[in-house]
Amino acid sequence: EVYGEGRYGRASGLDVKDKFTVVINVCRRLDSAVELVNMYSSMNTVHKVVIVWNPCGLTVPDSLGQMPKVVVLLETVDNLVHRFTLASIQTSAVLICDDDIFADRRDIDGAFDMWKRHQDQIVGLYERHVDYNTTSKTYKYFNKAPLNKAYTIMLTKLMFVKTEYLHMYRCLMPRELLSYVEKMRNCEDISFSMMVTGFTKLPPVKYEPIYHVRDAGSLDSVGIHARTLKASNVSELHLSMRDHCVDTFKHNFFLYDHIEVQSKLAWMHMRQPTVL
Repeated sequence: EVYGEGRYGRASGLDVKDKFTVVINVCRRLDSAVELVNMYSSMNTVHKVVIVWNPCGLTVPDSLGQMPKVVVLLETVDNLVHRFTLASIQTSAVLICDDDIFADRRDIDGAFDMWKRHQDQIVGLYERHVDYNTTSKTYKYFNKAPLNKAYTIMLTKLMFVKTEYLHMYRCLMPRELLSYVEKMRNCEDISFSMMVTGFTKLPPVKYEPIYHVRDAGSLDSVGIHARTLKASNVSELHLSMRDHCVDTFKHNFFLYDHIEVQSKLAWMHMRQPTVL
């Protein structure tokens, strides 16, 4: 179910170039979500704010649906894949973000300007690293790149992407991959980054914020932890789960060249989606 501005609108294509759509994944942090929606909807560079409202037992405040530029998507299943929605999007750029990341609007516009220069890449604030262990022959996920290693993953905490990549993820990725993400309730960001990097052969781009960024879901306002750092919200269990995701993705979905070739061929013939 969709309500709010744009409920009955239809666009013929992604024709808005000078603004971006914000997609916020909301579940339990109601106060922070309302605060963020207020900020984003007041920004001149924001075309619409799409709230992906997951079924976590909270009722959508009437005020949210009445805000200008705001669309609320009521999901019936709590699935992280839903955050890559195409509903009500008419812009070439989309800002995917969590409901607990508070960046200065000047940095958000700065990241948008950087994305305009790197439109085929993911541009974000929270980078991570994936490496291959030659001894165990497995892939490892790191919250911080080891010395002399580049970052390879950009988190969905706050990142700009090309709208077409949302369509690619939802429509071209194997159903088994999307089902795995739903079952794990994790790793949608890893699979999305791998998809974009595998398709473009280009790494994600890190935007270094000038102003303070507050991560309300973390003890660390910068949002970066070393793998060995003992933080309350970064457990070994979480890292182990991310390791499993990376290893599964690489061995089952992103290892063979023919998957990338098939995606490219399909992408060459793909038309821009019609937005409801």
